[in-house]
Amino acid sequence: MPVLSIRGTNDNIINLESYQKAKPMMDNLTEVLIDGGNHAQFGYYGNQSGDGNATISAESQQNQTEEAIIKFIDYYTLN
Repeated sequence: MPVLSIRGTNDNIINLESYQKAKPMMDNLTEVLIDGGNHAQFGYYGNQSGDGNATISAESQQNQTEEAIIKFIDYYTLN
């Protein structure tokens, strides 16, 4: 089954060690890194303790997230 993973490069909430260990189990992984994005800006819930500072706006991060999701869905529904 296809898997889409979207994360910000400044996301310090994600446990990267666990994430990296899980990646090989996902044979059909599409990974999207949003340069300058952090964990909190994927939603509207404010700063998260321990998170990195975003260097892009929340709007930019959310627009890039939306584009990645649409592209992923289009690819797998049209092919």
